[in-house]
Amino acid sequence: MREIKFRAWDKLFREMFDVAMVSREAVFHATPQLKSVMPNGVPLNQVKLMQYTGLKDKNGKEIYEGDIVKVTDALTSRYEITWRNGAWHGKLNTTSTPLYFSLFDCVSGTQCEVIGNIYELV
Repeated sequence: MREIKFRAWDKLFREMFDVAMVSREAVFHATPQLKSVMPNGVPLNQVKLMQYTGLKDKNGKEIYEGDIVKVTDALTSRYEITWRNGAWHGKLNTTSTPLYFSLFDCVSGTQCEVIGNIYELV
């Protein structure tokens, strides 16, 4: 059974934060100091939620939707983590048709490393 958790990108303040709770109107920070600053949470329309995949990279870092992972095998490529056809995949956008691989294949071979995400510079 995998742990269900989220992080969020705050579009207004341009920063990532761990999510403690999501309501119909807002997202609440997991950091206690930030809860006191924004007791009513961050409005849903101000954030982009990203779900934890339940997997970790070769360094033990949690992999979330929207992360950019570097895969080292015959070639070194960068993939965006996405949810597709009921599973987590890495998406490569080097051609007019994106290429996909199963995230489980990457992690099981310990070739996968999180190097950033789609919102912060890599």
